[in-house]
Amino acid sequence: MVYIADLDVCRYHGGPFDPDNWSVSLRAVGWLEHPQPFTSGAVKSTVTSKLKAIADQTRAAYPQYCFRGVMSCSLCLFAGLPSPGPIWSQENIFVPGSGVVYVAPGGITHYIEAHSYLPPPEFVEAVLRCPDCGSVEYREALRSANNGIEPPLEVFKPYVFTGSKAAKEPNTDPPLTLAAAEEKFRRFLSGQNYPTTICWLMEGDLLIDKGRHFWVRERSSKAAKHAALRYSEGLERDLGVQLRAICSTKEQTFASVFVPCDDLDAQGHLMGSGLKLSCPTERYFTTTVKNPFHWLVLWLRYGRQGDSSQRFLFE
Repeated sequence: MVYIADLDVCRYHGGPFDPDNWSVSLRAVGWLEHPQPFTSGAVKSTVTSKLKAIADQTRAAYPQYCFRGVMSCSLCLFAGLPSPGPIWSQENIFVPGSGVVYVAPGGITHYIEAHSYLPPPEFVEAVLRCPDCGSVEYREALRSANNGIEPPLEVFKPYVFTGSKAAKEPNTDPPLTLAAAEEKFRRFLSGQNYPTTICWLMEGDLLIDKGRHFWVRERSSKAAKHAALRYSEGLERDLGVQLRAICSTKEQTFASVFVPCDDLDAQGHLMGSGLKLSCPTERYFTTTVKNPFHWLVLWLRYGRQGDSSQRFLFE
């Protein structure tokens, strides 16, 4: 994880992690890393309980903003403490404040409980006021904090209406067809500055050379049918479905449909039960190949690296 001083502007990634996409300041809280200093002190249990609840709610309502990989705690490593296991700092929470929005890693509760980290008081106040992150009230609080402008977080889970708002939106997560899921995927890609023209990949369609140059074989019609079949399999298994961007040119995003094989696989990929969207933070130079003979030559040259290439697609 990166270090960002408390209340500094958070500029971590695209979409909602880009402060330019907000009308107000996007301020970081709890982005700790050894050996950087931080404020310590006592924090009430009501605050940590609320932070854990916000993280759980965000995981359910906004699973597409969970980054791949599992983060460890550098503070524990330096202190020689036993590894706490995953601290979930690859997940992030957005807390509406007064004319400001705070973003914190999911591991903030670990830093509080294990390392006596004391978050800024204005953040603590905002946490205690924060509505359920799966509710309409939460969206309204974010919109109010963002000067009345719709926040740049895409909603891919039905709202949980509270108070007097009893009617619920239809449960369409994951969408019932790949075409409907692609619409959400395009909005997600646009927010991450990826092209919105999607080309699906099948096993054997990707080669990566030693210089991290991506070579993609285009066979759009066959690959699209394969993606639709994989998506249908995902709906039947009911373990979640991930639309995963692999690489892109200036005009096209190349992606695959990931479906976990069992409950353990789903847990390992932090799938949840709905639609998950992802894209690499690093953009790789990509060349498309349509000529079968050219592809054969590339395969003979780089095919030994094929196993690692396929991990980008199907694992």
